[in-house]
Amino acid sequence: LVSVDAMQEFRIQTSSFAPEFGRTPGGQVSILTRSGTNGFHGTLFEYFRNSVLDANDWFANYNHLPEPEERQNDFGSAVGGPVIKDKTFFFFSYEGLRLRQPLTQKTVVPDSSSRQQAPAAIRPYLNAFPVANGPELGTGLAEFNVSYSNPSSLDAYSIRIDQVINSKLGLFGRYSYSPSSIDQRGPYFGTPRVLSDTELTSFSIQTLTVGLTEIINQLR
Repeated sequence: LVSVDAMQEFRIQTSSFAPEFGRTPGGQVSILTRSGTNGFHGTLFEYFRNSVLDANDWFANYNHLPEPEERQNDFGSAVGGPVIKDKTFFFFSYEGLRLRQPLTQKTVVPDSSSRQQAPAAIRPYLNAFPVANGPELGTGLAEFNVSYSNPSSLDAYSIRIDQVINSKLGLFGRYSYSPSSIDQRGPYFGTPRVLSDTELTSFSIQTLTVGLTEIINQLR
């Protein structure tokens, strides 16, 4: 939920961590987000991958399928600075991720003989299936291989306000909002599905954090 440019440091504790983390097994990950300073600072970034830069999937090559669309665009910005010099500071960050994840899938469809021998009333329903491009499997079925891409979209917004109380104590508040969505085709959690079925899932996460901190670094 934290953009890379909004992260100041992180700590991983695998054992002997403080009682504040409760009685939970495994490691504890603590993330410290950046705060604004007396100077204005900002960044912009963009990371991308696409089909031109990457090779086709091995299974797609093996089955002579076209290369499915692949896109990965990770972009965002961050800006921070003073609201009141030496007293109040802000830091805002945004990161967006747009994905087109390439996949290959194998399923079964009616073979050519079953389409031809089916009664006239049933034939339109069988012809609604794609034409087989793999070997016949018997019992009126044949293999069908296809390549496609699942699109997804993820966003992360974060705003942090810091207030200096005195030379030793500071108060901060941080609000984060992360809406996301993914459109999936075909298998879902290991259960085979008809490839014409798609399922759109969208969700959002909001967090609000308030804390009192000890000031150990001089503001620049």
